[in-house]
Amino acid sequence: MTKKNNRRKYILIFSLAALLVVAIAIGLSQAKYKTEKVMQGKVRFTATLAENLKIQEHPAVREHDGSYELNTDADPVQVQEYKLMPGVDIPKDPFVTVEGKTNIPGWLFVEIDDSKLPEEVTYAVRTEWIDTGRTGDYGGKLYVYNKALVTADTQQGTDDAIELTEFYVLAPDDRGNTITVSQYLARETDAKLNFYAYLCQAITEPATAEGESAPTDAAIAAAAKADYTTCFGATNQG
Repeated sequence: MTKKNNRRKYILIFSLAALLVVAIAIGLSQAKYKTEKVMQGKVRFTATLAENLKIQEHPAVREHDGSYELNTDADPVQVQEYKLMPGVDIPKDPFVTVEGKTNIPGWLFVEIDDSKLPEEVTYAVRTEWIDTGRTGDYGGKLYVYNKALVTADTQQGTDDAIELTEFYVLAPDDRGNTITVSQYLARETDAKLNFYAYLCQAITEPATAEGESAPTDAAIAAAAKADYTTCFGATNQG
C-alpha cells in the first residue's frame, strides 16, 4: 500500500499468541449508504506470513441512466461512492490480495458486517468462502477461504512476471452485479456495509472423515475458527 491515501491509518498490534510476533491492522475504505455508498474495510495479518494484505475493488462508473459499470482496467481503489436508486443494482467487486506470501500455511478470512444494511439491499458471498459460524473482531459474520494458503496459492506466473491472485468476495449475478437494491428501498435510507480481511497461521489440521478424501467445509471452518481465536483472541466469538 502506498502512503498517498491519507484516509488510511496504520496501527501496530502486538499479539500474545506463541507462534505470532506482530500483527498489523490497516484501516481501508469505508462503506456507508445514504443515496451514496462507500466501502469500509480493515486488514490484519501476521508479519511472518506475508509482506502485505490488501482489500480493495475496481472503480465503478455511473452511467447517464443511473446504473454503474465496473472499470476493471483502472487501478483498484479503497474508497468510492455510489448514488443508490431503488431497483438499480450495483456491480461491486471487493477482493483480497496477499503480497509476499511465505510458505507458512495461513488462513485467509473475510469479515462482513452488514448489521446496518437494510433488508432491501442484499448480496451473496462466493462459494469458495466458508461461513465459520462465528463473528469477527467487529461483530460481522466471519468467512474463511476454503483452503490454507501457501505461496503458490497467492501468485501466478514466473519470477519474471508474477501476478497476485485476487480473492473475490461477492458473487455476481448474470449481469455482473453483486449488490441487489430492491425497488422498495426508501430514497433516504441510511445503511452501512463493512469488509475486513485477516490472515493468520494455519496450525490446526482440518479433520477428514473416514472414507472421505478431503475435509468437509464444516471441518475446515472448525479448524480455521480455532486458529483465528489463537491468532486474534476470543473477542466477539459467535
